[in-house]
Amino acid sequence: MQNGSVIRRSRKNHSDIWQFRWWESTADGKRIYRRREIGTVEQIPDLEAARKAASLLVPELNVRKARSEPTSMTVARLCSHFDQRELCLGNTWRSYSTKQIYKVYLRRWIIPRWGEHLLV
Repeated sequence: MQNGSVIRRSRKNHSDIWQFRWWESTADGKRIYRRREIGTVEQIPDLEAARKAASLLVPELNVRKARSEPTSMTVARLCSHFDQRELCLGNTWRSYSTKQIYKVYLRRWIIPRWGEHLLV
């Protein structure tokens, strides 16, 4: 969940704006500073109104963050991806017989035994 701050930012050639600022963590643990313009001072006259406008942005940012976080994948999903991408007829890197035997291996042994295990 995002917790951020609202500030009034002055600009040289235009009217002042309200900005919502927050930090996001990446997958490797680094923090990235983000900011988004809420509106101008003419549109939003005071700090309390700017905070209310920023509170409408927070759910959108949290949904975007949840979509960008990696999800766990099962071995069955990985096998399905491998089948669709690597064992399709359009992929000519492997011979037809190799593709067919790989499909048999996946269907008979790998998916029944390891399909529900999560990849970490």
